[in-house]
Amino acid sequence: MKNKAVTINQINGIDHYYDESWNCHSIYFYDPLGNIVEFIARHAIPGIEHGDFNSQDIKNISEIGLPVEDVQQASEILQKKYNVGVYKSSNNVFAPLGNEEGLFILSGLNRNWAGSIKKVKVFPLIVDIYNNIERNDSFLSYPYTIRETLFR
Repeated sequence: MKNKAVTINQINGIDHYYDESWNCHSIYFYDPLGNIVEFIARHAIPGIEHGDFNSQDIKNISEIGLPVEDVQQASEILQKKYNVGVYKSSNNVFAPLGNEEGLFILSGLNRNWAGSIKKVKVFPLIVDIYNNIERNDSFLSYPYTIRETLFR
């Protein structure tokens, strides 16, 4: 990343952050539009060890942030509607729902994104989920659309 002139957002003075409870390493940076991006190496998911990280190592988008006023309410709705559970743990300002391969990250509106000095903000968003049904839902009063598409 540094060779590409990408500025890494440090946490506690270091470029990469290890989270013991999630068993992962993360680095954070801003994309050209100023959005926070996290590259996360989840050590419980098998990977191919071949040397330096490159674009071939990017497997998927594993997290999507959904800022909401009431994290508990949003968490309950998503858990029921999409049959997802809390990943590791949650509280009234932060709730990860799903598993290591796909997480809704619910965030209260009065906090910063991890790896960032920016407050969370609500922006229009479309999330596509491959599932065994087809459905198109808006989420509460937010400009979030969650589309379920038949898994092919």
